[in-house]
Amino acid sequence: MRPVRRNRSRTSGGAEKVTQWLLDASRKLMFLSGLAVLVLAGYLVYGFVGGGLGQWESLTHEARVRIIGNIQGAISYLNISLAVLLLTSSILYWAEEGLGYALVLLAAGFYYGVPLGVELGAPGLVTNWLTGRNTAALAVYNEARIAGLVLAIPGIILVIIDLVNRVRYGSSRKKTQRSAMQFGAEVEEEEPIRPPLIGALAKCYQLPFCREFVRSHCPVFHLQKRCWRVRVGCMCEEQVIRTAMVGMAHEAARARSMVPDDNEPVDMAKRYNLDDPLGAAKPESPFKPLVATPPPKVVGAEVKIPQNNAFSPAQKRERCRNCIIYNEHQRLKYQLVSPLVVLAVPALAVSQFSAMKSAMEVALRSADTVMSRLSLEQTARGIDIGQLASSNEIANIVLLGSLILMVLTWALHFTEHCIFQWKI
Repeated sequence: MRPVRRNRSRTSGGAEKVTQWLLDASRKLMFLSGLAVLVLAGYLVYGFVGGGLGQWESLTHEARVRIIGNIQGAISYLNISLAVLLLTSSILYWAEEGLGYALVLLAAGFYYGVPLGVELGAPGLVTNWLTGRNTAALAVYNEARIAGLVLAIPGIILVIIDLVNRVRYGSSRKKTQRSAMQFGAEVEEEEPIRPPLIGALAKCYQLPFCREFVRSHCPVFHLQKRCWRVRVGCMCEEQVIRTAMVGMAHEAARARSMVPDDNEPVDMAKRYNLDDPLGAAKPESPFKPLVATPPPKVVGAEVKIPQNNAFSPAQKRERCRNCIIYNEHQRLKYQLVSPLVVLAVPALAVSQFSAMKSAMEVALRSADTVMSRLSLEQTARGIDIGQLASSNEIANIVLLGSLILMVLTWALHFTEHCIFQWKI
C-alpha cells in the first residue's frame, strides 16, 4: 500500500509543478507579448509622425515597396503579439469580472473611435489616402479595426462567462455572507418542513434557518404567515424567543419526568414491599414527578401576533434586513429572478432588433450633425460617423451585440442591488 500512496503523492505533486510552470510561462509570455505590442504599435505611429507615410506622393516606387513590406510585417507581428497577450491575460485573469468588460470597451474604442478620431483630427485625410493610393497608411488605418475585432472576441467570451457565473453562483456568494447578519449569524441550517416547489415563495418556517423548538411555539408558524410581512420573527422578537424558551423548558421537564434518574441510587426496600411478595401492595413508582406545568394546547384561532411598540416600522424593517432568515429568502428570490432577466433582455432585443438598428442609425446621424456644427473649419461639413463606425452589416450586429451584453450586465447588477442592497 505504501508504494501506491507514494505514487499518488508524486502524481499530485507533479501536476502542481506542471500547473505552476504553465502559470509562470504564461506570465512571461504576457510580459513579452505586451512589450512587443507596445513596440510595434509605436513603430506604426512613428510611420505617420516621422516616417514616410505622410509624404507618400514624394516617395519613389522602391521606397514605397519597402515601406509597404515593413508595414505589413509589423502588422502581422502586432496581431500575433496581441493574440498571445490576450490569450495569456485571459488565462491568468479570467476570474476578474472587469477584464471582459474592459476588453469590450477597448474593442469598441479601436473599431469605432479610431476612425472618428482620425476624421475629427484631420478631416478628409482618409479620402486623400484613397485618392493617392497610400496603401501603407490605409493598412495601418484598417489595423485599428482588426485590433478591435481581436480584442472583442475574448472580451465577449469573458463577459458571457461572467454572466453565467452571476446566474449560477451569484446567490451562493451571497449565502457565505452570514457573519455580517445581526440576527441569526451563528444559527445552523436544519432540514426545512414542507419546502415549496419554488424556493422564493417559501414562508419563513420553510427555510433552513427556522429552528424546530422555536417553530412549535411561534405564532407566525401557527398562523401560516411570513415573519417579514408581520415584522415579528423568532430571530428578533424577544417575546417570541421567550415563549419558545419557556415551552422548551416545559418539554424538557416533561421528558425528564418520563424516565428514571440513572444517577440516583435505587433503594429496593422502598421501591418494592418485600412483606407482600404476591404484589398486592403497589410498588413505589421509579419515575420522578412532573414539576413543571405543561403549556396550554395551541389553538390557531386564539393565536395573536405580538405587537412590540418599542420599535418603529422603519426599525422593524431594518431588523428584517439584518436577519439571516430574510436574507435567505432574498437569496432564493435572486435564484428565481436572475435567469428570467438573462432570458428577458436578449428576447426583448431580438424582438426589437430592427427598431434598435434604426435608432442606432438615427443616433449616428444626429451625432454627425452635432459634430459638423461644432467644427472649427470655415465650411462646416458632415463627418458621416455612421459610415465610419458601421460600414457593413457585420459591424452593426457586433455593435448591437456588445450593447445587448452591456445592458444585460447592467440589468443583472441592478437586480443584485435591488435584492441584496435595497432588500426589495
